Amino acid sequence: MFKFVLDYKIKELKREVEPRAAEIEEMKKETVRIDKKLKDLNLVNNTLIIFVDQLDEKQSHMQEMTQKKL
Repeated sequence: MFKFVLDYKIKELKREVEPRAAEIEEMKKETVRIDKKLKDLNLVNNTLIIFVDQLDEKQSHMQEMTQKKL
């Protein structure tokens, strides 16, 4: 009788855990997806920073050239 009660309780607990395990697995996948997107956006951001720096340098150079001509 005691074994039957324990078996029943174990099965009941497993039924409760299974949906949570699936939810955790789904959250892990979502975390990986978001992490990849973050890395991609960081790469784009760094590229844009370099581009803006190059434009600033070009603008400064053009201003210097304009001042020399005046």
